Amino acid sequence: MVKLRMRTKFLLSMLLISAGLTCTSLLLVRRSVQSQVKRGLFSDLHNSVGTFQSFQRERELTLTHSAALMADLPDLRALMTTGHEATIQDAAEHCTPHRLV
Repeated sequence: MVKLRMRTKFLLSMLLISAGLTCTSLLLVRRSVQSQVKRGLFSDLHNSVGTFQSFQRERELTLTHSAALMADLPDLRALMTTGHEATIQDAAEHCTPHRLV
């Protein structure tokens, strides 16, 4: 068996303790960062869903408003009262929502 001097044993033990503490610290920091990233992603996802739902409600309100405006157009009203399906179908191709925007 190789005999090591006291100073060498002390340096090796300090090196092992230092390496162990460094690894433990890195693992704790890694776990903490992962936890914070997960919380941040969850929060961002929750906010994105809320924003999308708000946008969707606004879009539905806008479409409802556009439909109400189109229903009040005199030309469209007159066409709908004719009851003639071919006339209504032909006019529907020319009365599209993009004319209102």
